[in-house]
Amino acid sequence: MVIFNPVIFKEESLTLLAPMECLSSCVVSYLKHIGMNPNYFLIGYWSLRYDYGNLAARMSASEYNLTESYGLDIVPAINSSKEELIRSLSQGHVSFYSCISSSLTYFPKVMLTHENSGFTHVILLVGYNETTDRILLADPTAKYLGEIRFEDLLAAGTSTSGFSYYMLQQNGYKSMVLNSYIKEKVSQAYMAYLYPNDHSSIHLAVKSFIDDLDASFHWTKAKRDSWIMQNNISLTSIYKMRGVFWKSYKESCELTEANVLLGDSLIEGIIRQWVSSNFMLVKYQRANDNQLLVESIKQGIKKAVDQEREFLAFLCDLS
Repeated sequence: MVIFNPVIFKEESLTLLAPMECLSSCVVSYLKHIGMNPNYFLIGYWSLRYDYGNLAARMSASEYNLTESYGLDIVPAINSSKEELIRSLSQGHVSFYSCISSSLTYFPKVMLTHENSGFTHVILLVGYNETTDRILLADPTAKYLGEIRFEDLLAAGTSTSGFSYYMLQQNGYKSMVLNSYIKEKVSQAYMAYLYPNDHSSIHLAVKSFIDDLDASFHWTKAKRDSWIMQNNISLTSIYKMRGVFWKSYKESCELTEANVLLGDSLIEGIIRQWVSSNFMLVKYQRANDNQLLVESIKQGIKKAVDQEREFLAFLCDLS
């Protein structure tokens, strides 16, 4: 068997961070694959957004700063070809590929929860098997390493520009100074919480969620149930990613025992509040028309955001 890629992807590199975090999970899996510490990426991963009808913690690839922290560039290959992909893989490049998860035969059907909302899936293209003429892929979400025919890969893709993907290339450039980098990322996250108006990304996300929550009182049961189910998963992702952030921060910074204990307490309070809000959302689904539950959910989400602001202020003081 001849496999084009100098370093074979190992199963232990596959890391699922949280539900709906396929792209960030691919980034972390790749960083582990090449022997780099993913904590610097995760410390910069604090967000809250509302899109496709879901309140979630995810960030878009355009917000990733892998060049500064890892000397990595995300290079688009638009309207490419099988031959160009194989050439890239033979040079050791790994690529992000956007696709429809239900079109992947290996993908667990129980995990197909958000496709109808417009969400796409992301996997890693990691090698080429010349013997079987198949592309090697890694999917952290499904914890899967395997092969796929190029034709099936193409059929599962989401690009409107032919066969397209995004290569991860090491450029050797790395300007990051750890302490200043962490301070900058924490400060950026905190600043988004300081302006309670529609121009703040955090407050805009919460307002949009609350607007739909109010509107859901008048939706059909089927539409409301679907929206609640999807947000039940996306809210789970939020508090899981908050825990991942704090773990990465603790591993990357020298903290006193007192500060660790205080940070643990603050992040546990945040997680409890998100869990509580999520539980109320499930109760609302079962009750269908309880306006008091709607108000409780709104107040719970606002309290979680207030606690997050307090936590980030604490980190800014540490920096």
